[in-house]
Amino acid sequence: MRFIPAIALAALLAGCDGGPTTATSTPLVVEAYLFAGEPVEDVTISEVIPLGSSDTVGTPVIDAEVVLTREGTSYRLEAVGTAGRYHYPGSDLTVSVGDRFELRVTRGDVEVTGATVVPATPTNLALSKAVLSVPNLTGGPPTGGGFTLDSIRIDWSNASGEWFFLAIQSLDTDPEYILPSDIRGRFGGFRLRLSPTTATGQTVTFQILEVLGHHRATLYHVNDEYVDLYQNRTQDSRDLNEPPTNLTGGLGIFSAFSGRSADFTVQRQ
Repeated sequence: MRFIPAIALAALLAGCDGGPTTATSTPLVVEAYLFAGEPVEDVTISEVIPLGSSDTVGTPVIDAEVVLTREGTSYRLEAVGTAGRYHYPGSDLTVSVGDRFELRVTRGDVEVTGATVVPATPTNLALSKAVLSVPNLTGGPPTGGGFTLDSIRIDWSNASGEWFFLAIQSLDTDPEYILPSDIRGRFGGFRLRLSPTTATGQTVTFQILEVLGHHRATLYHVNDEYVDLYQNRTQDSRDLNEPPTNLTGGLGIFSAFSGRSADFTVQRQ
């Protein structure tokens, strides 16, 4: 499962002017991501939320024609289910570093187009150690001397100040929680910190994790168009200024990622 920092396009684009509308055309929001070395399955299409609407999610679009093109060869995507998600069903499409893809979405007389290039794979991803020890909190918060806070440092190369984000996920199907249920709320909950960054590393402690067991840290190299939209995700929907988009004829984003992973284990002290 991929972890993409949430942009919440529906709320961000609510009330935005998607251009002139006719009886046969409704402006579209396209959120399309490609991942180097992985199948194409992260394309979502919906209608723009009308100005003044109380809706927070745009109506899914399942009847669009969606085509990816690379070096003159086109690949038609198919709708999956009713949530407006599309994927490529064949096995002859590979996404590789340096590939330039064009996207065309057609529905009625609406056509949305965009292009992106798959960025280079992150280099020199390294973990300071393979095991992160967490305090034994099964009996409640520690008293007296407290506990030792262990950490893992995750580093990578970034001499030119490019954009990356780090995703951490549990690999176990039924993991044990770090904190017992009766005290989890006292620590304010857990979250994965996935904001795009130009840094060269991040320190991981148990406070940003949730469960014990095997984990995978994946560092993604991201393009500027994704960062621009992410940084504008808190725009007030009543502000009629449209957020950044690299699409023509619609709103949203078409971007690509490449990642590199390393595994570690979380266990009690």
